[in-house]
Amino acid sequence: MKPSNVNTPREPGKRPTFARRSISAGLTLALCLGFTGCSALRPVEVVERHFVLSPLPDEAAAPAASVSPRGPTVGVGPLRVAAYLSRDAFVVRRGRHEIQYLESMRWAERVDRGVQRVFEANLGMLLPDAVIRSTSWRPGDVAVEVQIQLEQLDVDLAGNGVLEAAWRIIAHDREGAVRHGRSRHTVSGPRPSVDPDGAVATLSLLVGTLSRDVAAAVLGDARFEPDGSGRAGRADLP
Repeated sequence: MKPSNVNTPREPGKRPTFARRSISAGLTLALCLGFTGCSALRPVEVVERHFVLSPLPDEAAAPAASVSPRGPTVGVGPLRVAAYLSRDAFVVRRGRHEIQYLESMRWAERVDRGVQRVFEANLGMLLPDAVIRSTSWRPGDVAVEVQIQLEQLDVDLAGNGVLEAAWRIIAHDREGAVRHGRSRHTVSGPRPSVDPDGAVATLSLLVGTLSRDVAAAVLGDARFEPDGSGRAGRADLP
């Protein structure tokens, strides 16, 4: 019996079993990285969709009766929104104190500008006899001024939408009468994860209900309250 010699050279072409297995595993990994079958190793691509709010449809914007053959000139001041709405990602409310930004759903315009654009379009339909002026007017150019502060505008995971806003209407006359108001509306719609376009339509509908509230106050369905100053002019929302 010959003694074992650890230094005995191996036969040409032969390698230890563990070496062959290591090489095989390395080749498998390289092939996996080279083909699309190993999807778990590829970064997930997020496809962004961009949305805009829309005005009320013509058939839904039935105007109230005007108090005169020609309505007032209405100046809409710059609309202010809560800070959490300033991002371009779509907001979904997960609870009373938690919100989530959906990176796959984005606004094509700033939320404050989008809401103001739609609000002014709605007022034009709801008050067909009035002249609607955007933010480029001066106090002497309008008879009535509208100021809005949007405090909440979002949907939750189930598609329930909420709008909450404070608004003020100022008569630009000698008395400078002021009407304060608040609007809070809720409406149920599709879940944003299932129907993103439907969730945006829910928010558009909520802006429409706010527009109706303000239009009714402009027409005189809500009484003005003197502000005590005895003069017309701008007034900031609290």
